[in-house]
Amino acid sequence: MKGRAFSLTLMLLLVPLAGCAGSEDSNLERFELGSGTAEFDQDSVLFPFHLTSFTFGDYQLTLETAARDIMENHVSGNMTYEGAIEILESMGRNSTFYEQSAQWDNYDEYSWEIVLVSGSGTWDVLWLDYEKSVAINSVGPDSDLWRNWSSTLNERGMDSSGSKGPLAKPEQTCSGDPDNEVRWLTPYGFKNNCTAGLIEESYNDIYTFNIYSLSGEDFVLEWKVFGWK
Repeated sequence: MKGRAFSLTLMLLLVPLAGCAGSEDSNLERFELGSGTAEFDQDSVLFPFHLTSFTFGDYQLTLETAARDIMENHVSGNMTYEGAIEILESMGRNSTFYEQSAQWDNYDEYSWEIVLVSGSGTWDVLWLDYEKSVAINSVGPDSDLWRNWSSTLNERGMDSSGSKGPLAKPEQTCSGDPDNEVRWLTPYGFKNNCTAGLIEESYNDIYTFNIYSLSGEDFVLEWKVFGWK
C-alpha cells in the first residue's frame, strides 16, 4: 500500500444519503446514514465473500481536513496543501462535495438493520474502525485477521432478519508505533499517526459496516445503517 490516505479515498467513493427516520428514544433522534442490497450467488463468487462495505465518518468532513490528512500521511512526506487539494479535486472532491456530505457528523450512538429478502444462509456483520477498515482492504476477506476482530456492534453467524443497537460506537484503535524506522507504521504495513489522527474533526475517525457470507446458499439481504443524536 503506498499510503493509507489513498486507500481511504478509494473506500469513500460511496457517499451515504441521510434522512430523519423518526424518534425511537425520548432523548435521541434517528438518522438513516445509508442503505443497500447485498446478494450472494454461489455460482458467481468466491467463498468467503465480502458482500458489501459501507463507510462513513464520525466527524464533520471538510475539504481542509481531507487535504490535511493526505499531507500528514503521504508516503513521501513532502506533499503540499495545494498538491493535496489537486488530488482531491481530480477525484471530484471539491467544496461542493463536502457540503453535500454534511451528514458526516458526530452521533451519540449507531445501529443497523438487516432484512433477509430471499434464500437462506449465514453471514457475519463486522463494524470496523479506521485502522481495521484500512487493514482489511489490504489483506482481503480471506485473511484470518477479520475473523478475530470484534466490536460492540458485531453480529456473528446471522441466518435471519435482525437488528443491532442503538449502541455506543466502538473506540478507535491504533497500533502505529511512533518510534520505529517508519514512524507510526502499523503491523499491517501502513502509517497510522494516532496523536494527529484522533483529534477533533479528524479525517480518519471513520467506521465501516461490512457483511460477509459464511455459507454456500444463495440469499439476498437489504440493510440500513443509522446514527442517533
